[in-house]
Amino acid sequence: MSSQTYDSDLIDTEWEMLSGVWPPRSARGAPSRWSTREIVSAVLYVLRSVTAWRALPHDFPPWQTMYDHFRPLKMVGVWERIHRSWAASHTRTPTAPALRWRPRTRVRAATSRP
Repeated sequence: MSSQTYDSDLIDTEWEMLSGVWPPRSARGAPSRWSTREIVSAVLYVLRSVTAWRALPHDFPPWQTMYDHFRPLKMVGVWERIHRSWAASHTRTPTAPALRWRPRTRVRAATSRP
């Protein structure tokens, strides 16, 4: 990851709290090319900015890889546990990222019908 910083980046104390909730890496398979911190930073960027995975900036790992990490953890409730843990022990400061869980809803344009 480059030295570019984003509002969604975690500071060290937030990362320490999050690492206690984060599941350990599996010993199976090839070692990951990206650190857990890079993966979490990319996911938080997408969640906070409510942007499409494909719009992930190029200084993050590829969007497909990030989504492949995000989806299974979402299915077993890891992100919800992280959010609850964070909300219980974290007060928002101007430099701390906020996890904004907004459902992606479709808004239909009003059409006039005769």
